[in-house]
Amino acid sequence: MSRKFWLGLCLVVLQTIVFAQDAEVFGKITDENKSPLIGVIITAINSNVQAISNAKGQYSIQLPIRDNEQIRFQYSGYQSELYSIQLQANERKRLNVQLAVLENELGEAVVTASEVREKGGYQLAIEELKSLPAVSGGVETLIKTLPGVQSNNELSSQFAVRGGNYDENVLYINGIEIIRPQLIRSGQQEGLSIINSDLADDIYFSAGGFEAQYGDKLSSVLDIQYRPSDKRIGKAYVGFMGAGLALKNQTPNNFYYSVGGRYQTNQYLLNTLDEGGEYNPQSADVQALIGKKFNENNQLELLAIYNSTEYNFEPATRTTTFGSINNIVTFNAALRGQEVDDFATSMVSLSYKNQADNNISTQYNIGFQQNNESENIDFISRYLLGEMDDTGEIDTLANGQQTDIIKNDFTVNRFFAQHRGFYETANKRHFLGWGADVQHFQFKDEVDEFNQLLTVDENDVVNLVFEEAFADKNEVDNTILSGFLQDTWLPTKSENVSITAGARLTSVQFTDEFLISPRLQASFRPDWESDVVFKFASGLYQQYPFYREFKNNAGAFNENVNSQKSLHAIAGADINFTMGNLPFNILAEAYYKDYWDVVPYEYDGLRIRYLGDNLATAYATGLDFRLYGEFVEDAPSWLSLSFLKTEEEIEGQGKIARPTDQRVNASAYWQDYFPGNKNFRVNMVAIYGGALQTGIADGNRLNDDFKIPSYKRLDVGFSANLKGKKAARLPYSPFEKLNSIWLSAEVFNLFNIDNTSSYQWVYTPGDTVYAVPNYLTSRRLNAKLYIEF
Repeated sequence: MSRKFWLGLCLVVLQTIVFAQDAEVFGKITDENKSPLIGVIITAINSNVQAISNAKGQYSIQLPIRDNEQIRFQYSGYQSELYSIQLQANERKRLNVQLAVLENELGEAVVTASEVREKGGYQLAIEELKSLPAVSGGVETLIKTLPGVQSNNELSSQFAVRGGNYDENVLYINGIEIIRPQLIRSGQQEGLSIINSDLADDIYFSAGGFEAQYGDKLSSVLDIQYRPSDKRIGKAYVGFMGAGLALKNQTPNNFYYSVGGRYQTNQYLLNTLDEGGEYNPQSADVQALIGKKFNENNQLELLAIYNSTEYNFEPATRTTTFGSINNIVTFNAALRGQEVDDFATSMVSLSYKNQADNNISTQYNIGFQQNNESENIDFISRYLLGEMDDTGEIDTLANGQQTDIIKNDFTVNRFFAQHRGFYETANKRHFLGWGADVQHFQFKDEVDEFNQLLTVDENDVVNLVFEEAFADKNEVDNTILSGFLQDTWLPTKSENVSITAGARLTSVQFTDEFLISPRLQASFRPDWESDVVFKFASGLYQQYPFYREFKNNAGAFNENVNSQKSLHAIAGADINFTMGNLPFNILAEAYYKDYWDVVPYEYDGLRIRYLGDNLATAYATGLDFRLYGEFVEDAPSWLSLSFLKTEEEIEGQGKIARPTDQRVNASAYWQDYFPGNKNFRVNMVAIYGGALQTGIADGNRLNDDFKIPSYKRLDVGFSANLKGKKAARLPYSPFEKLNSIWLSAEVFNLFNIDNTSSYQWVYTPGDTVYAVPNYLTSRRLNAKLYIEF
């Protein structure tokens, strides 16, 4: 045989021997009470290999041979541990790890994964975000896959929860409530989410029945934590839709920082919309968490955020085809004009944290947030609506002109100061929390809108369908005083019963209200072989008017609007189990929410148009289910299913389904990898949302009897780690100093489904109204490079 044959055979044998010399590290991970911890993330830093502990706290991770390997153990609410180990060829090394609760996180109520099971809600892993195929908002995209959460617009980071609307969700970043923009009409105007996923370390979400510490909203709470790092961490990404960079570090003198900057443009996606023209959306933000640890007990921290979006659009034409095979309707429009919108959010907060001893900690915050919003639209649309016959000829149904001239400016200044305290008794059976807040709002609102619709009949006679013009200016100040007191009590030594009781007190100066909101959460873990937790939550939730609630659909301001109120009752079960030694979890919850003093509203795109008075009572009831687990080892995924019914009875109008009455909602987040090679991964986000009721936003809710079809979407991402096992061993590898480098190819809207976000209402001369669908984005490919260093 030839020399080349023997040389090739030797190389194959040598390569087989080299690659067969992997070692294994295994063991068990527990807390300080020797209880196993499920879902701990184990990362081999030098080899970029990961594993997750199972329901018994056990783990196993295969590693290449290295002189010095570093393994990090991370679990939300617990101190991370870092181990350096030496590995020999084919060695099996046991490494048992005990993680301690983050007792030195000064002044913060750290929500651990075990506490989430007791109190309700979801703790999400940050590791899921880097490979997530997301059009907008990585964190919000994950939230949209949870049960009880509704979202029918991939361009928007907003979502509704259990029958509520977008205004009923509260967002915290490091304990600071973030006020979101008010004027946004459509998803294409939004730009970047306010949450920087590369800076986030903990994500907690509750869909209702949450504790007294979490504010005065009716539906949900999303609590994001940016935390300092004890070592240098860098993240960067670049793709067709934008780029970003984030850095974290701590210096030897205990000065730390976490800073990030992002840029995004949705131009690539918006070019798939029916409305053609020149899109120029640009969004950018800078965020920084900077702090100094003076000693183990004292810490000063600054959080600063600046987020800005400019949306420029010059329309040209629009062509939309809809209807059925036997009745094809076309809408063609020639447009001229321009839309120029600016949305900017600025926030700065200074925090002082003190750990008096091991049992008590306090925190003091003072800060300022400003939202500046400007909306300038000048559109003239000359349109033709017609039916297409079998020959392709179009019979005219409507011919007309629509004019929209809008100039709106809205500014809100928010000054705030707050105090938080937490105390754990010596016997560790009571955990007390308290807080006090003062907020002062300054609203400045200038509205100037003109809308006109003309139709031309068969005799070329111009008919005026409607003409609306209104202008208004308002300057409103409002001061909110609030506080809470709550206690988590473990009545038995076995800790199988947990009760959290508390109340919020809120004084609203503008509406002259004093609100008391008691809340209760309880859980019971029976002494069964199976790991089951039964949960119950109830409470009164009272949401004071922010600003939009005071204005009706015609723009008139009503000062006599009071807080909306809702009583929650939630019962559920949380079950951990294993299949094939892989961890799984089932969560099932039933809920009922009773509303009164409701301010009814209609959706106009993404904008909520309130009727401007407490005119209704309402209810929402439903069932939520989630199956979470490692369907594939070390690749946790979940499936969600929700059923909902919500109605309201409006004074003078009667009973009707609420705008969020979406009877069925299903979603999935799925991860997988090539067999035997975790450096090639697949991530999938699938969402199905049932039909929604809508209509012309004219203030008469009984006319909202038109249906938006069900929302169906599948986004898929394919990722390859260019620094795999082989690449790491190559001499002079360009990736040697990088922890990981992922190249992703994403397919948005894989099945190219025409989803409807809203309707344009077109009138014929005979007063027949046609609903022309505003379709969302079609299939698009995206590429992204994500680096960790």
